[in-house]
Amino acid sequence: MARFFIDKEDIQGDLLRVREDAHHILHVLRMRIGDEITLCDGEGTDYLSRIEGIEEDTLLCRAYDRRRAETEPETELTLYQGLPKGDKMEQIVEKCVETGIGRIVPVQMKRSVSRPEGRKAQSKTERWNKISRAAAKQSQRGRIPQVEEPVSMAECLRRVKEYDLMLVFYEGEREHSLRQVLKSVERPKKAAILIGPEGGLEAEEVEALLRAGAKTAGLGTRILRTETAGPVATALLLYEWEQMG
Repeated sequence: MARFFIDKEDIQGDLLRVREDAHHILHVLRMRIGDEITLCDGEGTDYLSRIEGIEEDTLLCRAYDRRRAETEPETELTLYQGLPKGDKMEQIVEKCVETGIGRIVPVQMKRSVSRPEGRKAQSKTERWNKISRAAAKQSQRGRIPQVEEPVSMAECLRRVKEYDLMLVFYEGEREHSLRQVLKSVERPKKAAILIGPEGGLEAEEVEALLRAGAKTAGLGTRILRTETAGPVATALLLYEWEQMG
């Protein structure tokens, strides 16, 4: 069944309005009144609906059932990503959303070269959220992961205790593999992963994270690029927790 996101304000009881994708639904997919369609609020709920009418550039649908989106992991997983150079953050957002991340928080770390502030940071964040929405739509997610504006390392440290588990993927970690760490803890309901920028994390940043309650884990003997590590870590965690779908 065709599936599209709609905004929360376009859901009024069982009546749902499709605006952004109305043209595509009518003129590309050639769907008509009475056809069935799945609409998602972007927060994990799917509405099984029928097309009921057309109002200018808006499609009117009536929901006959609603359910939790089957494509969403049970564990709420957040990525804290050290700000990379150039447009690498766009690739990280796209691939992590496809693999199942729940939220993305860029972090200004000591080795971060890119340090957007003010209007520039806001503009970049708007761009990242558009990429997140497009990736969620393409991969048929039930949720559109939010990308926050960049935060400081100090703010990241304050947030560690908000999670049942925060895993720091550190290239200097050789003793504790991801599988070993996961065997030592219960499956979390709310978890986070942290990836450094190009050049990785500094030792004192890792020490501060450990003092705050995070755990370190390795991703193997090979060194991954910062734009590769996040999607790989997301996929491995959700696979180990049997939440890849």
